[in-house]
Amino acid sequence: MEPEGKRASLSDIAKEAGVDASTVSLVLNRKPLAERLRPETRRRIIEIAEKLRYRPSAAARSLRTGRSGMIGMVVGDIASLFYSELTATALANAERNGKRLIVSATEWSKEKELKALENLLAAGVDGIIFLPGSLSEEHPLFRTIRSERIPLVTFDRKLPGTPAVHCDYRRGFAEAVARLAARHRRIGYLGSRGEVSNKIPSFREACSACGCEGIVCEFEGDDFSNFKLEPALFLGDGAPKAWLVGAGEASIYLLNHLLRQGIGIPGEIELVGTSVPRIGELCTPSVSHVELDCSALMRAAFELLGGGEEREIFVPTGFRPLGSCR
Repeated sequence: MEPEGKRASLSDIAKEAGVDASTVSLVLNRKPLAERLRPETRRRIIEIAEKLRYRPSAAARSLRTGRSGMIGMVVGDIASLFYSELTATALANAERNGKRLIVSATEWSKEKELKALENLLAAGVDGIIFLPGSLSEEHPLFRTIRSERIPLVTFDRKLPGTPAVHCDYRRGFAEAVARLAARHRRIGYLGSRGEVSNKIPSFREACSACGCEGIVCEFEGDDFSNFKLEPALFLGDGAPKAWLVGAGEASIYLLNHLLRQGIGIPGEIELVGTSVPRIGELCTPSVSHVELDCSALMRAAFELLGGGEEREIFVPTGFRPLGSCR
């Protein structure tokens, strides 16, 4: 038995089993050559490793293989319900791939985003999933990532020489707008200014296909609560009576705002959100929404991390009509 406070090594196991350390490594690392050993030898090595409570050293493995077993993920705000779900699915994918996930939440600060990248590079991660849109091809950090061949996957934005995963909003927006266009000739869209995804082009394309007018209103930053929701925006002459909202929690905020103003949903105004968190289904009325598949997005991201090539994966969206539209 190992002395208290001393971590068992391959040599300790080899000494007790009467074999050399390379044989122990073959067995514990499940190398194909271990199959050539006698079954009783393999069984004895495993039993001794369990008795000594052997744990492999991540630092030693990193020196031996040149890989840390860690994936870094930079996200703006895990308090956001959509990004918390993305992070949860990323953790599950990391576990399935035998990796550890290091998550850096940056509060949408460009300075913090770049600092997070510096820290992940210093930690020696095997790859990075970068969700904000602040990294540019001109930045020295990007050049470092490219020169050191560190796999980098971006979200809804493509950088030269690196793979990217995208939400493809076209199908979900087409279905949502078609549903609203059956009753409305003017449809509004509320979204964040500077959006890097294809939400607004998808909205305009869907409106054009349905022969209705699409009206885009944008708010600054990512905090929808700062947007001035003037009553005339919804009740003025010619104001749209159907709205598609480009951010999940913003649609819940807007729903509650309109209800407090005494505006009936969906009787007076129909409302469709995008990437609405599950809590939106508990609202009264429940929020109809364009659905994003977080599991598929993170599966695609991990696939791209292992691909080592310049690819783009577009994950389609769908539409789920609930109580906030007719």
